[in-house]
Amino acid sequence: MAQPTILLVDRNRNVLSFLRREFEDQGYIVYCVSSAKDALGFINQENHPDLIIVDPDLPMHEGLDLLEKILNRLPPLPVIVHSRLDDITAYPVLDKVEAIMEKGEDVEKLSWFADKIVRQKDKVMDVLKPVQGGIPAKE
Repeated sequence: MAQPTILLVDRNRNVLSFLRREFEDQGYIVYCVSSAKDALGFINQENHPDLIIVDPDLPMHEGLDLLEKILNRLPPLPVIVHSRLDDITAYPVLDKVEAIMEKGEDVEKLSWFADKIVRQKDKVMDVLKPVQGGIPAKE
């Protein structure tokens, strides 16, 4: 398996720096951006991270729009929302994310969810590898 990648999206550079260190220490390649525009630019340049961790509390209220665009694209990319829960309310787009984590919770819990999602994605990819041109490969 290639080294897994995470895209962190948060307006707070201290949060980005802290999470980057935590995930890099666990063997992830980590990319950090602080705006929806930069996040979409990263994804649209054929960069497909294994996981996106986003705080929808972005400048100009663009975080929920970013989530809609990420979650409605093909192929879909898994997303964890990492935010203060009192900053977000019951938006329908949140039903499509893999997890919602409260900022300030133990980073080990966030890491556990991230690892679980990345491993699940790898299992799906292993199932799809034998399929070539829509016809299962002969064993």
